[in-house]
Amino acid sequence: MQINWLVYLNSIFINLSIIVASMLIMYFLTLQKLINGKSLLMKYRIKDLNIPYQLFIGFVIGCLALILSYNRVPIDAYSRVDTRYILIYFAFFYESVYISWSTALTLIALKTISFIAPQIHVTPVEYWNNIIFTLLIVVIGTLVKKYCHSVKQSHATFLTLFLVAKFISYILYFPDFPERNHLVAFVIYTVTFIAIFVSSTHLIHVAIQTSESVLIYKKASIYDPLTGLLNRESLRFFLNTVLDQGEKEKEPKPISLAILDVDNFKEINDSLGHEAGDQALLYLSRIFKQNTVTNIDYIGRIGGDEFGLVLSRTSEESEEWLELIKSHLEKVPFVYQGETMLLSLSIGMVHTHTSKFFNRKKILLRADELLYEAKRQGKNIMISQYLYPPKK
Repeated sequence: MQINWLVYLNSIFINLSIIVASMLIMYFLTLQKLINGKSLLMKYRIKDLNIPYQLFIGFVIGCLALILSYNRVPIDAYSRVDTRYILIYFAFFYESVYISWSTALTLIALKTISFIAPQIHVTPVEYWNNIIFTLLIVVIGTLVKKYCHSVKQSHATFLTLFLVAKFISYILYFPDFPERNHLVAFVIYTVTFIAIFVSSTHLIHVAIQTSESVLIYKKASIYDPLTGLLNRESLRFFLNTVLDQGEKEKEPKPISLAILDVDNFKEINDSLGHEAGDQALLYLSRIFKQNTVTNIDYIGRIGGDEFGLVLSRTSEESEEWLELIKSHLEKVPFVYQGETMLLSLSIGMVHTHTSKFFNRKKILLRADELLYEAKRQGKNIMISQYLYPPKK
């Protein structure tokens, strides 16, 4: 048995590249779909995608698996390492049930078309081998996902079951299997398959882990560590993002910026302690979160007991929204270690619209000025003003 080592190594790199590139492209496309606007740092969960999109991803992976089936790693005239099964397994392990089944069924459908089409030569043995092993990977992937509790255990189980099945197929396909050439071919097949599998899993794992680490560092720099709300710079970023997006619209869009603080926060700190103050801020932030709408409302803690809000609503809707928050605080007291206290808010709010013809810093400064005007007028009130009304 003679191996063309140049072709052999070239095929390995091609297969490895297709597998790794396929999975990472799907991962980052999915991440891009999930990370949108306010969801900038949400946890990556494939199940958050809608089902049609998941089925589409599975279809694409199935097509790539077909390409792999035509670029097998040659060992001898009879044996070639088919790495499409690695891609199917990864669809189960890294993706979702919808994606994995879509991948498997797409590959079966495409192989069936190839088998029927007269222009493409696919032998019955190759066709049925594809069907049987694809369904086998589906079964293995399902079992691994259900019963294996670690990455290493999952991968080891897959490799063991797959190679045992491949060994059985060698015995059935080659009646003289113990003959030296076939035995050597199977050993090379096993080593090659394991090498490609281990290399691809390592590269994919490193890439995903690096991506998630970047997201974690971003999260630490974007969110307030106590409340989980946006910090000052992040709120400013999202304000600019909303304004930038609005400038692209044909019609100006309403937007409101509010700055508020807790009137009796110092009293809480002095009478109940700083831990109580932290709990009061958490209590307030939970109320904000429960009443916000994704990609419409952006709320941040901009320092101490001050909060900033960017609301993509009309002036009436924005004021009504904040009045509801104030009303809730007046009725439901903050409770800390048996002590109860009603929180009140002073609010300065600027209403404007998306346009490139105004000074963005001015609306921030004006909202802050209105907040302190509310403080001077007795606290627990909201003062608002319209800046840069849209031109008629």
